[in-house]
Amino acid sequence: MTMRPVWAASAVLLLTLAGCVEVSSESVPVSPQEATSQSQESETPAAKPSEAVETEDAVVTEEGTFKMAVFNYDTQSYPDLEIWVRGTGSWYPNADLGDTKDDFGPFPVGESIEGDFFVYPFGRDGIEIPVTLELSQDHISESDRDMVWVWIEDEVLIVTGTPLLEDVEVALN
Repeated sequence: MTMRPVWAASAVLLLTLAGCVEVSSESVPVSPQEATSQSQESETPAAKPSEAVETEDAVVTEEGTFKMAVFNYDTQSYPDLEIWVRGTGSWYPNADLGDTKDDFGPFPVGESIEGDFFVYPFGRDGIEIPVTLELSQDHISESDRDMVWVWIEDEVLIVTGTPLLEDVEVALN
């Protein structure tokens, strides 16, 4: 057995107190249950939220939903306003009072989706405004951050929000 000088022991104590940990090359005994658990953990890769998860049967794509709020700041009322979203159907919001609805979707994350979202400011007999969805990889379902906003102001309909590929702005006059 080799004797260490007192200053070496003091240095180790000081480093330990400063938050450093001395690492030993000796292995620590592990119970059979811990050994099995550790080997299973190291063999299973951690899934990331933005990745598709592959199972034995198929690849499952991540999906998300979103909320929507509709407001009318115009002097004209739009009683026939209709919003149609695939999977949710028709919604007739009261834009004059400000109306919200949760849970549109689900839609695949990271894909541009056309033909699943339309706004009809004057009902189905009027103009049809298509909106392209594209939920980003960091989309948070049903959050206020990642919601769609529809409003009418100065006879212009605006559809905006992070679940969209791009904002839509259409003159209604």
